Amino acid sequence: MTWDTINQDMLDVMNLMYMNVSVTGAQKSGTIVCLPKKPDPGGPEDYRSLTLLHAAYKLLTRIIAIRCDPG
Repeated sequence: MTWDTINQDMLDVMNLMYMNVSVTGAQKSGTIVCLPKKPDPGGPEDYRSLTLLHAAYKLLTRIIAIRCDPG
């Protein structure tokens, strides 16, 4: 399984990010892609933007948000 292969590496990355209270520029940056809303897009309004972020950054922000939620 994939998780069995990467779990220790992911834990190491999370611990470094959390303990050092910093992330690299690559972890904070995203790649924006434009997906067509319909088969034959005619202009910019016919596209939807999607930002692809680094998985470790997304996971860490989600963990912190869950821990900070009082509810």
